[in-house]
Order: sequence, then structure tokens, then C-alpha cells
Amino acid sequence: MKRKDIPADYETELKNCFDKWDHLNEYGGSDPSFADGVNMDLERNHIIYFKAKIEETLPPYPEIYYRDTPPKVDINYIARPDEIRKNAAASLKLFEQNDSFQFLQAAVKNISDKQAEDLHIHNILGYERTLRIAISKDDLIIPIPDYKVYKKSSKKLRICVFAQIFCLHF
Repeated sequence: MKRKDIPADYETELKNCFDKWDHLNEYGGSDPSFADGVNMDLERNHIIYFKAKIEETLPPYPEIYYRDTPPKVDINYIARPDEIRKNAAASLKLFEQNDSFQFLQAAVKNISDKQAEDLHIHNILGYERTLRIAISKDDLIIPIPDYKVYKKSSKKLRICVFAQIFCLHF
């Protein structure tokens, strides 16, 4: 069997798995349910699988095949934990200092549950609550709003406040 008989997909998939593993190791992932270590081990299993598929062909194997299989990783591994903690604390501070957010926290007590639901106020307030809980438990897996999320939620916050004022006064 010649080199060209190796399904190109196996070689490409193997390279993609190594790339994903490297990315998770250095930058972490965005899975809100699992630590980076879980996803790294999943990619490691994919690497083992695609290497085995390549072994079903005759040599020469593609160059990527000879790269060492990554080690098994602690399932609780989190990439850049200090950066996550720092960003979480900064995001919480932004919420605490935001006048619109403070207004919503007070105003939600004066409207019906239906109005709050229609205005998505609990979603906005939930960002801060989730963040506070995650920080207090040092839980780096709970989806922690970062600056990008805060900017999006800040726009929603202004819209909610406008709608809130409108509902309260008309």
C-alpha cells in the first residue's frame, strides 16, 4: 500500500486533534460544564483513535503520526486559572459600580414577575449572582462573564433600564 492510500481524513483529523489539545493546554476552552482537563483527555483519546486508524495502513505514515501522544491530564486541570480569577473579580467590580445595574436591583422589587420576565431582568441580575457564587467557591468552570460578556450585558442592561423606567411611569 502506498502513502496516498492513507485516507487523508485521518491525517487531517489527527492534526486537528493535536491542534485542539495544544489550544486547550495553553488557552483553555469555553465548555461551561467541564474543566479543560476533561476536554484535553477527550482530544487525547481522539489522537489515539486516529493513530490506530493510520496504523491499519502500511508505512510510510504521515509525519504527524510520529508526534508523541499527549500525556493523560488531571480532569480538574484549568488553563490560566489566575487570569480567570483576575477577570472575574474585575467583572464583578464593574457590575457593582454600574448605576444601571444598581437601579435594576432596586427596581425589580417594584414590578411583577411577569414584567421582570418580559424584560429579562433576572437574566441580567443572574450574571452578577453567578459571578459572585463562582468567585466565592473559586469555581473556574461556572460560566464567568468576562469583559466581552459584560460589554454585551451592559448594553442589555441599558435597554432593561429604559424599559423598566417606561413600564414604571406609563
